[in-house]
Amino acid sequence: MRQLLSFVAAISLAIPCNGIQVYSENPFYWSRDGKPVLLLGGSGDDNLFQWAGAEFGDKLSKHLDLLVSVGGNYVRNTMSSRYDAVNGYNDTHMAYPFKKLASGKYDLDQWNDDYWTRLDTFLKETYARTIFVQLELWDLWATIGKEPWSKQPWNPDNNVNYAYDNTVLKRGASGDRQPFFDAVSGDTLDPVVKRYQDQFVGRIMEATLRYDHVLYQIDNESSFAYETSDYWARFMHSQADRRGKNIYVCDSRRFRSPSPYVTTNFCDWNNPDVHHPILHQDLYNYCDIAQNGGNIGQTHYDNLIWYRARLLEHSPRPINHVKIYKFIWPTGTSWHSRSEPDETIHATQRFWRTIFGGAASARHHRNKGNWGIGLESRAQADIKSMSMLTEAMNIFRMEPDNSVLTARAENEAYLIVEAGKQFAVYFTGQADRSVQIDLGKAGPSFTKRWLDIEHSAWQAESTMSGGGHHTLTTPGPGQWAVLVKKAKDTASPANPNASAAARAVLEYFYSLPSRSDKRIVSGQFLDHGTHANLDEVTQVHRMTGHWVGMIGGDYYGKGVGRSNNTFFDDPEWKLDADWRVTNPIFIDYWKKGGLVTLCLHALNPQTGNSSWMRKHGDTINLADILTPGRTGYDVWMRQLNLIAQGLQELEDEGVVVLFRPFHEMNRNWFWWGSSNSPAEFINLWRHMFDFMTYRKKLDNLLWVYSPGASAGHLLDFYPGDTYVDIVGLDSYKRTPAEIRDHGYNTLIALGKPFGLTEFGPDKLSNWDENPRKDYDYETFIHGVVQHLPSCTHFCIWHQYYGLHFQKNAKQCLAHPWVVNRRDLPAFGRPEQMR
Repeated sequence: MRQLLSFVAAISLAIPCNGIQVYSENPFYWSRDGKPVLLLGGSGDDNLFQWAGAEFGDKLSKHLDLLVSVGGNYVRNTMSSRYDAVNGYNDTHMAYPFKKLASGKYDLDQWNDDYWTRLDTFLKETYARTIFVQLELWDLWATIGKEPWSKQPWNPDNNVNYAYDNTVLKRGASGDRQPFFDAVSGDTLDPVVKRYQDQFVGRIMEATLRYDHVLYQIDNESSFAYETSDYWARFMHSQADRRGKNIYVCDSRRFRSPSPYVTTNFCDWNNPDVHHPILHQDLYNYCDIAQNGGNIGQTHYDNLIWYRARLLEHSPRPINHVKIYKFIWPTGTSWHSRSEPDETIHATQRFWRTIFGGAASARHHRNKGNWGIGLESRAQADIKSMSMLTEAMNIFRMEPDNSVLTARAENEAYLIVEAGKQFAVYFTGQADRSVQIDLGKAGPSFTKRWLDIEHSAWQAESTMSGGGHHTLTTPGPGQWAVLVKKAKDTASPANPNASAAARAVLEYFYSLPSRSDKRIVSGQFLDHGTHANLDEVTQVHRMTGHWVGMIGGDYYGKGVGRSNNTFFDDPEWKLDADWRVTNPIFIDYWKKGGLVTLCLHALNPQTGNSSWMRKHGDTINLADILTPGRTGYDVWMRQLNLIAQGLQELEDEGVVVLFRPFHEMNRNWFWWGSSNSPAEFINLWRHMFDFMTYRKKLDNLLWVYSPGASAGHLLDFYPGDTYVDIVGLDSYKRTPAEIRDHGYNTLIALGKPFGLTEFGPDKLSNWDENPRKDYDYETFIHGVVQHLPSCTHFCIWHQYYGLHFQKNAKQCLAHPWVVNRRDLPAFGRPEQMR
């Protein structure tokens, strides 16, 4: 017998893993490197790996990019070779796993490289986009139905490896009467067929175990004997154990014929399709109940709540829904009795009820055959809106609980809640779209924000005073969600030992959005490294009569002689942190009543080049620079110590610093940016935070998180509330309206003070020597007031972006909302020179 071609799994090719695990703080959800994650998805087909074939061009990458662009992170992948099941079995453009010989038959001892290359490409593409894959080993209906079986390599008539008369397989049998899947256990154990099945599944595992973003499912709508499912669960776990991996396996049962036990009631504990996976957590360490998805309305939701309660009684674990159907197919009814309405209402309601019922995932089923809505525009709206909503709350601390709602009609509204802190209500668009909510004992005020689901648009935030009962009525027809959150009482610094002055500054920023005027601190960046100076700020003062409220600086780099081609090649960008020029300016400005903010264009610790990694074509391993003895560690620790020395000098002078390290981390141009995984970045941020806060005991820092606008993934890199004081956007959009649409709503939902941490209007210049001077900062401030009402500060970038260089700085700084240096509180400082 020819030996199977081995799959390359050398350590040198191993891909760094992010790791999906059950969330330790709430086992009904998933986590990625300890951070909880909700799986949201939709896709146009089930076996997406096949789209990596040459016949499909860039269809796969475009589809995955679309999913990510609307906030999705979850797809289904069956290992089948079925292209279309609507008009009979069709395998056009599909690859089979085994090599096809010149005779037209398959050799099950030889792999078809095309099939496995497609799988590997698919895994790489999903991994690169942080898209989690729920992979199904066997697709029952694409294997042993009458038409599929006639084309399958597994069919003895189609391979050179075995015949009907030396296996348990039956000529003329199809569907559940073909014992192909029974070959691994029981009375129908067949060592011949079993060996090839083992090799096939083992080959899949070799490919997938190089990654940690894959969840495993045994079959689609399984009607296997339980011994068969158990066999494959044990097989997969043993494959993972041999490689030191922990994996998650489910068996998505059918709950209807041809299952061994047929029921008309989903909530039937006597049904083994229900209790067998729940009672065998060692084999099935997560669940998928997509087959509840044929039910509609309140029944659909109640079934999920019942199932969740059974898990709570035995062993809680995530409940996935890898298929959100469009059609209606109640439990216990035959396939032929289903109805297929054209409207999307049942699919969209199921998607939202699933998440509001405490499930860990929801994916819109493929839109072939009118069975789902795939990644159509309405599915995109569901994914985007759910992502927007859950980014603004902590769903992982919430529980489904409709008892908090009254005056509620059946299937009108659904609630998920963290008692006394956050309440989210989904309105299906049915009944009068109005319910009563009990916020508990009277006390703190709450904020309320409505989300238009179909248009993925937040409404303006409003306030609800006290607890007790309140009426919630949707702003219009259709489906809506509302988020009610306890208003923050006082500012709590990320550093529990923050100085009194730092606390005072933070409390001041928290207070600004509620003021009627003097609520946006003006700011201007100075220059980089040893080129810092007050020239531009002084010029603004001469032009306007105002000193800006805040100045910004950097401990690194060169700031003069800009050129697109040579700017970051200057040797000064490759020098250690240097505060000798910046600090005296900061100290003087602070003592005269101003505020200061500091960013860091730190050099690459592994290459010694400037921070601009994309310019140099550099690479970096963030884990290495945090690990003693590895490349870059000593350099990075030296830089941290130098930065800390500069910050210590400022603390000795009483200066509070809005400290903004690792800005624009969601872009790919800096070495700390999006070419790294979010988990790696979060570790980097937290390492610096702990170093400065606990080792160096710097208590004068307010930590500012500032991703770049327009890049998306604004919260992927967020290190957590306990590591951040203030949030903001670095934006070179031309108008505040554009900024509103590219991250403002996402960041203010974190409940922390928000600012434009870097701003420069675009389309002024492409690093030209003669930049335009036509940007109107009076229009800018009016746009901030209109579109970014919660903005607490702005810091304009220097040179041709600056207030001194463009139009109407005087009108900008004279606006009633703007806070200049003389308007700031003392923050405990002695008598100031204004």
